[in-house]
Amino acid sequence: MSRCKDITKQISDLTERELSFWQRMDLRTHLILCGMCRRFQANLSTIRKFANREMSSEDPSEKPMLTLEEKTRIRDAIRRQSY
Repeated sequence: MSRCKDITKQISDLTERELSFWQRMDLRTHLILCGMCRRFQANLSTIRKFANREMSSEDPSEKPMLTLEEKTRIRDAIRRQSY
């Protein structure tokens, strides 16, 4: 489990620093084998995407809202994870 802890830290740090070639290869190899870390990476990517969208809109009336499809997908994912 500590291996996954290290990998999630690397995934989180990717926006602040670049990984070496061997760190990237290690990360990619782990992500191929570990579904939990892949899910973490996907969730973090989604959060960052929405945060960037929110921050890029200066006028509050122009802030994008989640589509019905996005809301449904998020709700379903939360329900699946809570079981």
